Amino acid sequence: MSRFATPYADVTFKLYFGQEETKDLLRDFLNTLLPAENQINDIILLNTERVSSLEGYKGVTFDVHCTNAKGEIFIVEMQRARQNHFI
Repeated sequence: MSRFATPYADVTFKLYFGQEETKDLLRDFLNTLLPAENQINDIILLNTERVSSLEGYKGVTFDVHCTNAKGEIFIVEMQRARQNHFI
């Protein structure tokens, strides 16, 4: 068993990145993944947890609304399960 918490788990991800106190950490992390023209200036964390209605699936959605330097707003969502219709 590992001694470290995985950021892939919902609880751990929210602990590391999903709090007002850790917004700067989340922004810096996401900016390392995004191209220069889409760098994030501001983040709004939404508490949009939903338990899945599908039997046997424990789904949670944690939306992160981001704003870039051009004022464009986009959503970042971490997906761990396969999504057939996710573009």
